[in-house]
Amino acid sequence: MTSTDSAHIDTSIEVTDLHLQYGSTAALAGIDLQLRPDRIIGLLGRNGAGKTTLLSILAGHRRATSGAVRIGGLDVWETERMRDVFLIGEGEAASDSGRLRDRARFVATLRPNFDRALFDTMLTMFELDSRTRVSKLSRGQRAAAGVALALASRSPITILDEAHIGMDAQNRYALWDLMLADYAAHPRTIIISTHHVDEVANVLEDVVILEAGTVLRHAIVDDLVGSAATITGPTSRVDELVEGMHVVADRSLGATREVTVTDVDTAALRTRAGSGVRIDTAGLQDLFVHLTTAARQGDAAAQTAPQEASA
Repeated sequence: MTSTDSAHIDTSIEVTDLHLQYGSTAALAGIDLQLRPDRIIGLLGRNGAGKTTLLSILAGHRRATSGAVRIGGLDVWETERMRDVFLIGEGEAASDSGRLRDRARFVATLRPNFDRALFDTMLTMFELDSRTRVSKLSRGQRAAAGVALALASRSPITILDEAHIGMDAQNRYALWDLMLADYAAHPRTIIISTHHVDEVANVLEDVVILEAGTVLRHAIVDDLVGSAATITGPTSRVDELVEGMHVVADRSLGATREVTVTDVDTAALRTRAGSGVRIDTAGLQDLFVHLTTAARQGDAAAQTAPQEASA
């Protein structure tokens, strides 16, 4: 390992009261986060939630209106920190007329941990020729080349912002497998922003869910999923079971009610439920949809509720 290997660098990320304003629109509205180092982190959110904005600030590509981002205690804009972060986004370098091998040489001059052998392995896996010009690649091929550069850089903090969009399912699954293997051999912080939540659910260790420019949830994936359940059974029995719980999804099917709840002791819930009521585990993608939908419905209800008169 080189002296700059991620194992020798503190890649803990601290985000404090981060705001980014576009005119009257708040893209980020007071983000506070502490991300542990050497984790695979999922950044989830619906379109417009602020994911790309947050990641571009973490990578030092954009300045916030206010607030701070520190990596290992240093401001992200410090030169020695900026070189530790590699961000690749969707459709990046579409107009690049250079060859893939030229891009690899260029990245290697900036990233001391760059592994050309890993890059070539990924090109072979994705059936790409290093002599091909980037501008001649299809959308999916450009995406594959981009993630190959990002992972081969072995940057202490590697960010994939929907970088895999356009890749076919077979190549995406191959990417996650290779990423896990290389992460095990060379631990570092990897942040993945994706709408393919089901695909990466078993890859992620931590998850951050954004909604309307704020942090809706930040949790260890196993803890979030393990403390959520979908309860299905006779309406009266389900009503009794979920009283006082945090309900994020609710629908009636005739005389049957199906409810998803979070922040519960699922083992105790199964014991209480007894026969006649089914308790299922809620997957990460379902939870993401339910949590963001509930948040939006809550905001809408708050906006339409009658305002109390001032004293």
